[in-house]
Amino acid sequence: RYVAKIMKAVNSLLARLQSWRLSMFSQPLEEADATILEFHPLGTAKDGVLQARLLLQVTPRQGRNYVAECNHSFQQDELHHLGTGTRIRIYFHRQNPLKIHWMKEGNPFLHG
Repeated sequence: RYVAKIMKAVNSLLARLQSWRLSMFSQPLEEADATILEFHPLGTAKDGVLQARLLLQVTPRQGRNYVAECNHSFQQDELHHLGTGTRIRIYFHRQNPLKIHWMKEGNPFLHG
């Protein structure tokens, strides 16, 4: 009898977790501006692509600013843009704002 109750509770919890997980990944990405607070090169790949870790101050259109960290690969022609204070455009999940996605299309660097 207790085993049945425990199994029912576990199944209910698993169903809630699955629902939460699906909702996390079905959420559209939100666009935000961000300012590079720190730029740490991690190394260069064989093809000359630089791997770096960025500390960003994210400014979402709604809600409070926050700080997040992300890793990204940069082409050689992008390196002259990088540095503390550089403003970029990123995407994030509203449910998980620390999960940052770099813009894949267009120029992510903001000028002015």
